[in-house]
Amino acid sequence: MRPTVGFALCGSFCTFRKAIDALRALTAQYTVVPIFSDAAWETDTRFGASADFRAEVTALCGTEPLHTLAQPCGGRSRARRGAARATWCSIC
Repeated sequence: MRPTVGFALCGSFCTFRKAIDALRALTAQYTVVPIFSDAAWETDTRFGASADFRAEVTALCGTEPLHTLAQPCGGRSRARRGAARATWCSIC
């Protein structure tokens, strides 16, 4: 089983090509969970269309990028059991 890492793209659009090259190298050794900020998810720029970047990243990672918060880590039952503080993520 390969280790899993998250890889986030934000609004630094001029670096997307280098970031995707780095992502390509990571996918050789890791299971990569792609993560997009709101800006990266929806903004078309002179560096490319957001849909094209999403498609390329999806093809590299084999999974759709995360782009919204989902629920607290550990699920709802942990929050009901009185966890001191729930942390938010998109993976749990």
